Amino acid sequence: MNHVNAQRYAVVAKQLLEGARTLMEAQIQKGEIVRLPALLLTGQGLELIIKGCLTLNGEAPPRGRKGHQILELWQSAACEPLRGIVYANAEMELENARLSSPFFGVPGEADGFDALEEISGQIHCLCELHQASPDYPLRYPTESSYRAPRTPFLVGTLWRTSDEMVKNLSAFR
Repeated sequence: MNHVNAQRYAVVAKQLLEGARTLMEAQIQKGEIVRLPALLLTGQGLELIIKGCLTLNGEAPPRGRKGHQILELWQSAACEPLRGIVYANAEMELENARLSSPFFGVPGEADGFDALEEISGQIHCLCELHQASPDYPLRYPTESSYRAPRTPFLVGTLWRTSDEMVKNLSAFR
């Protein structure tokens, strides 16, 4: 039953991240107006990837407000396989961006850019935005200022992860 429930999380995460990826591709023409919805979909997609990983590894995802505290869940021992896959996908996303990115400012190898450090920081930032209480800046207008992650790299990395989760769930054990 854990496998079936984890697969359900993975499928919905993939759908959300496909939407976020589509918005990121549209950002070239539409500009920053699509950034907030892309981050909202990305945060929700990450939450479902994490919950799928927890479920697959025999842990019941927390419910209620605690279930949205994804930074703590991300850092749990049950998500270690997920973190490894995300880090590998970050390296692949960076290499792909270097070869064919429509975005300017993709760091080259000589720039000393560390994909693992960057994706860790961006996921931490996304988790903080996703779970920031009481104003939930990804969902509601807020007067608070929050730092937002670089969306193309983050979305691409998590999209690759969701795709892998749908195709090869057992890799997340």
